Amino acid sequence: MKIKICPECESPDIILYIPQIGSYKCRNCGYIGTFVLTKDIDVKENDKSKKRNKKLEKSL
Repeated sequence: MKIKICPECESPDIILYIPQIGSYKCRNCGYIGTFVLTKDIDVKENDKSKKRNKKLEKSL
């Protein structure tokens, strides 16, 4: 999964500020601009989704 992070403080707490021009705002440091960094992160499955996937596999 890709997330957007602030180029100033590298916080993931960044929001789309002015969508018409693609401007973002960092809630952590106050950065406002069109340039943001993207970062790939691994999302691990929780136990519920693992159990559900196992049940689905068994039913097939």
